[in-house]
Amino acid sequence: MRAYRSPIRLFVFGLIGVALIFAAVDVMVGHWLSTPPENNDGVLTTRGQAQQRGDIVWGAAMVGIGTLLVGGAVVELVRRHPMAVVGQAGITLAIGSHERDVTIPWDDISSVSSDVVIDPYDASRRELLVIEVLDRSSIPDDPIGAEWHGDELRVDLHDSSQQVTDIALAAQGALGHHRRVEEIKQMGPPSLTWETTVTSPIEADHEGTPGVGSMAASPDGAAAENRPGVALDDAGSHPPPEAPPAGSDDTP
Repeated sequence: MRAYRSPIRLFVFGLIGVALIFAAVDVMVGHWLSTPPENNDGVLTTRGQAQQRGDIVWGAAMVGIGTLLVGGAVVELVRRHPMAVVGQAGITLAIGSHERDVTIPWDDISSVSSDVVIDPYDASRRELLVIEVLDRSSIPDDPIGAEWHGDELRVDLHDSSQQVTDIALAAQGALGHHRRVEEIKQMGPPSLTWETTVTSPIEADHEGTPGVGSMAASPDGAAAENRPGVALDDAGSHPPPEAPPAGSDDTP
């Protein structure tokens, strides 16, 4: 989020500067609206000469102030340098004396809020961005457009293009996001535990006889299926079926 100086305010300042320049020309030379110095048939009297010198001083002062207002307004409108920037690294404010932009890292900020105060000079309401700072090493002791109240840096952003409340809300969201990211970075990787179960095969009985459904080895190395109730001969083969008794129904 970026906050610039209000273009409407800059335009008004430029108009005031132009008006001051025209007023200076009128006072010093034109006298279209101002009263001319005292003269006698076009010849300045002693009092008129003193008035003329005073008009020149006032006119020069108005030309200087008007030029500064017009020049500053034009430069700000063309360059559009932000007053405050809420970024990933921290809050950047145009409050420096040697270097205009001063960045306050999120790690050095405890909280961000907004406040409204009454200007003691013109009784106007001024919106302030209040930043509670943990480390003041990156911020000048005499910031431009801001002042210290203990560990609180109060920045005057009343002529910003954005509402100071919106800037404070954006800064609070960015500060909370930074803290969550730092907490995630400090967390270790999750530990995974694998549980493995091995099922053993069917064990033989105590007499050494293989279990039901297993294979029995014959003396000559051949394998035969051990079926319940069926005995094997010495050769390892099944014996021939016995003949039914005489007189039974099964006799052919």
